[in-house]
Order: sequence, then structure tokens, then C-alpha cells
Amino acid sequence: MVQLDGIRAFAVGAVILEHWSGGMPRVIREAVARLDLGGWGVECFFVLSGFLITLILLHARDTQPSFRTAIGHFYGRRALRIFPAYYLVLAVVALTSPTMREVGWWHVFYLGNLYPLAHDGFTPSGGHFWSLAVEEQFYLFWPLVVLLAPARRLAVLALLLCALAPLSRYVLWQLMDGVHLSMWTFPTTALDLLAYGAFLATIKHQRQLQAGDRFARGVVWAGWLAVPLYLAAFALWRDTGEFVVFGRSLAALAFGALVLRASFGFSGAGGRILDNPAVVWVGMVSYGLYLLHPFIPDLYLALLAALDLSPAVWGVYYIRMPLLTLLLLVIASASFYLWERPIRSYRRLMT
Repeated sequence: MVQLDGIRAFAVGAVILEHWSGGMPRVIREAVARLDLGGWGVECFFVLSGFLITLILLHARDTQPSFRTAIGHFYGRRALRIFPAYYLVLAVVALTSPTMREVGWWHVFYLGNLYPLAHDGFTPSGGHFWSLAVEEQFYLFWPLVVLLAPARRLAVLALLLCALAPLSRYVLWQLMDGVHLSMWTFPTTALDLLAYGAFLATIKHQRQLQAGDRFARGVVWAGWLAVPLYLAAFALWRDTGEFVVFGRSLAALAFGALVLRASFGFSGAGGRILDNPAVVWVGMVSYGLYLLHPFIPDLYLALLAALDLSPAVWGVYYIRMPLLTLLLLVIASASFYLWERPIRSYRRLMT
């Protein structure tokens, strides 16, 4: 399913573009702010994560001799995949940032998504880790459901979790007496995205689904129909509680259709883009790109100071942005090839 790496590339690109848009020309800043590209990128990641993790768990359920072996292999492999780069970035940033040292324990225990409940804002350093916290909290219980629940009930359970998400957003809306950041970051509020991806994975696995099957076509059509509904609601009611409550469910349908269709493989121009080796490579290292990108502008300024280069010249956006991108790609690549992949190779001990 190589095209899913292509989707990862565009999702992480959307997040980076939003976070770096502050230094771009006004027309670009305003367009990015209006579109909420970063939010869409994160929502796409949630659907994709629920889809892939569930496929991995279903494969483990089919092939491992016991629950204990399956759950041990799953968590062991996830730890080798997620933790090395995450904790390395946390440690390096904490060494140079007093702010990170103050809030670092929120990130150490993957609780950054709960910080907004008490502080009405993201953590001042590593704020983007909230989405990783949401995923890790999902991983705490969903593997148990997949491996222990009757197989015929998994799809229904996933849909029930999808229904829980807008309900939890509505409850938070009422409890917080208005639209509040926690309506996006609290663990249950992203379940329609994560669980819809899990639902599609369950159906794909159990029915050996193919692109031309009626169910697959129905999912794709539902997703395409959700797009204009979502865009209309986004344009008219973006800042309202009603949109926050229901908008993510529409996004789940849209991104679910994209992910399921890409898992079969797009043809035509879309397929050529998602299959492009450069795009696939960006998707392959997207985890490091996501972890590192908010810290790169400060590193760039520190390098200018160390090299005695003028920020007035090297800070101009058409010079700075390509160099920021290059710096991010170099560091993320070094992390992937010299740190993450060698550690990940120990997964062979769990086969």
C-alpha cells in the first residue's frame, strides 16, 4: 500500500506549511489560516493511523498463537517505531530550552493533549505533540478490543466509538461554556477519525475487500459527498460549536474514502503523484518531519548567529524557506537512517 506513504507526505506537508506560514507573504499566511491546512493534515493522519494499526492488529490476531504473544509483539514493535525518535527529540530540545524543561513531563507521559484543559492553550514547547498523545492513548485500549472482542463485533464497536466522538465534543462544549481547544485535543474527541479508519480496516480485512466491491464503492461515494458538505459548513460555521461537534465526522468520511481508495491504489494522475518515489520517501520519513519541524526555525536562527550571517538577508522568506526545508529534511533523514531504522531492526527478534 505504497500510496499511503504518499498521503502521509501531503498530510505532513500541510501541517508544516501551516506552522511555518508566519514568515511567508501575507497572501499565503491568510490563505493558510483560512484553510486550516494543519488541522486537515492531522485529521488525515488520525484516519490513516486507525486504518493501519487495525490492519496490523488483525494480522497479529490471525497469525500469533496467543493473545499474550500478539499484544507483546504489537506493543514491542510500536515502542521500537515510536519512542526512539520521540524521546531523542524531547531530550535534545530540553537541553537547550528552559520552556521544554518546564512542560516536558507532559510530553514524557504523552499527556500534551490534556494540557489545554487546564491552561486553555497548547504547551509552550512541543505543542504539536498533542496529536501523538491522542494516538498513543488510542493504542492503550484499541489493541485489547481488536485482540479480545469477537471478530464479528469489531466493526460495530468501531462505529460505536465513531458515535462517541461527536457526543464527547458536545459535552465538552457545554461544560466549557463555549468552543474550547479541548474539543479538539481530548482523547475521545478524535475517535470518529481513528475509529472510522479502524472500521474500514476491519471490513477490508474480514471481507478481503477489493476496489470494485459494492461496499468499497459506497465508502468512496460517501467520502466524496462529505467533501462539499464539510467545505460548506467550514465556510459558514467554522467557529461555531455545531461545526466543531459535527465537522470532524464529515472529515472522517472524506479522509476514510481517500485512505481506503489509496490502499487499493489510485490510477491516473493521482496514482502517479502518490507513487512518485520522492513523495513516497517524504512519507516514509514523515514521523521525523512532524516531530522536528517546529524546532527548525529556532535552530536556523542559531546557525545564522553562529556563522555571523545577517538575519536581514538570510531571513528573507524566499531564502529562508528553502533552507529551512533543506535543514529539516537533512536532520529528519539522519534521524531515520542513523537512529530510527537501526533500532527498528530489532523488531526481527519479535517475529
